Amino acid sequence: PNATTQNGIKFTTNISMGNINYFQIRNAYRGIYENGVSVNITNTAISGCTDGIYLYNSNPTIQDCNIHNNTTGISLLYSSPVIKENYIQNNNAGIYCSSHSNPKIGNPSTQIGNQISGNSYGVIVFNNALPIVGNSTYGGYNNLVNSCYNLLNTTQGYVYAQNNWWGSSNPANFLISGG
Repeated sequence: PNATTQNGIKFTTNISMGNINYFQIRNAYRGIYENGVSVNITNTAISGCTDGIYLYNSNPTIQDCNIHNNTTGISLLYSSPVIKENYIQNNNAGIYCSSHSNPKIGNPSTQIGNQISGNSYGVIVFNNALPIVGNSTYGGYNNLVNSCYNLLNTTQGYVYAQNNWWGSSNPANFLISGG
């Protein structure tokens, strides 16, 4: 994959509804690219991409997907999607939250979150992002385990991260930098 062969699925027009269901995307530069749209992504496998899912100013629901072996599983810029019940494994970065992105990661209503494991970094928080990895209303019930760092926060902001499993009752795989 390289930037000159944008061989994934790209949405850049004003679409506020729609779904991508039961796709298998491999070896694209950006597997799914959404810019200013909210096309939901469900039951889809994405692997071997530079960015498995790349969202810019987009707020879809990403559910029941297998996002693995990418450089970045999900990249968020100015985006606040709901990310629930996915397998996000063996990426360099599982979920990269940047530029005022506020994703809701997990599902408190079913108590089934995401399996985020085997990544170099499970969740990266950068440039004023505020992910809700779990609080009393949104997100939570994720398994964030077996990554070099399950959570990396490099911003001055907060990360809400309640009701998750971190691999032990006293997790050690956090890196907080600069805040």
